[in-house]
Amino acid sequence: MVKVVKWGNSLAIRFPKEIVDILQLKEGQQIDIRNADAEKGRKKKPVSRDIRARLRKYEGRLPPGWTFE
Repeated sequence: MVKVVKWGNSLAIRFPKEIVDILQLKEGQQIDIRNADAEKGRKKKPVSRDIRARLRKYEGRLPPGWTFE
């Protein structure tokens, strides 16, 4: 559990030293914080390498009945 504190006109999250050490956080480093509960059941957007891998699987073949006009 971390605490949100007032820092000047902003809010800040203060991490305990144990968390800083485990995550090897450094001053000025940017981190991405997400709500794990909100992520449950949400489909992850595929990154371009995943999309390319899916397209390579077809090797120019279309599923039966598919046509382009």
